[in-house]
Amino acid sequence: MKNKRGLIKFVLILILLIIIVWLIYIAYQIFLTEQPGFVNSIEKGIEKISLPTFEPVSEQIQEPETLILPEEALPERTKYNLEKETFIEMNKARQEHNLPLLVWDEKIANTAFKHSKDMAENNYVNHTNLQGLNPAERLEKDKILNFCSSENIFYIETENPEKDLPEEAVQGWLKSPRHRENLLDINITRAGVGIYCQTTKCYVTANHICSKQMIIEQLQKNYIYFFPLYPNSSFNIPVQINYKAAATQKIDVYIIPNQTQYERYVRRKSFLFTKQYTSIREIQNTTTIQKDYGIMVRARHDAGMQIEIEYV
Repeated sequence: MKNKRGLIKFVLILILLIIIVWLIYIAYQIFLTEQPGFVNSIEKGIEKISLPTFEPVSEQIQEPETLILPEEALPERTKYNLEKETFIEMNKARQEHNLPLLVWDEKIANTAFKHSKDMAENNYVNHTNLQGLNPAERLEKDKILNFCSSENIFYIETENPEKDLPEEAVQGWLKSPRHRENLLDINITRAGVGIYCQTTKCYVTANHICSKQMIIEQLQKNYIYFFPLYPNSSFNIPVQINYKAAATQKIDVYIIPNQTQYERYVRRKSFLFTKQYTSIREIQNTTTIQKDYGIMVRARHDAGMQIEIEYV
């Protein structure tokens, strides 16, 4: 009996010792070691506890960098930075409406600048210049190939165009139904802005063009198709294009210099082509075309086909 009591006493003492050791360990962890989220430091015998430091979470707005006028730009374009800032505002507006962003084009910007300068020097604000040329005709005069085009113009008097002009021009266009329609047109792909200022008077021109063509067709087995590549206009200059095609079944694709070659192929006669792809489902390439060029497609099976053409 005494042995049993002694054993119980021993076990209780052992448990008590374990509890004491565990409490000492917990106290050590709490008071003598660094805790997550805190930094301990000792200075002149006094312990300091401070919260960790974090970098503030915020997006930094990048200041517009000073841009160097590219070689292809007209040397008179002294407001190049303003032109690009206005273009950025245009793309912001398109982005807000879930539209594809425009690509900057120096040739278009040169055309736009010449119109802004002409309006400033001759004291008028109009889409048609004093020679009677409208925006499309001015683009054509400068050999800028396109499927469609539009123009927005803006006039402002300001002591500080660098601060006021870009946003005010774009907001002004968005408030005007016709200019808003031009800026938010889903079909336009490339644009350029030209700005000319005389003292406090600034004239802004933005020209936009459609430089892509999409061909979507449901092909029938053993049929042969011809699709014009060159826009129906008075242009007659070589143009570089990027093209890619995809079909659900294998097809034959030819780039040919005119529709006559298509007619010869249909009549099983010899014909001319500049590019040939046989029994393919996908292609992607670059080539140069002239007026009257086209794409000829022969369907080996019933198939869905899509061809995207970008004019560079």
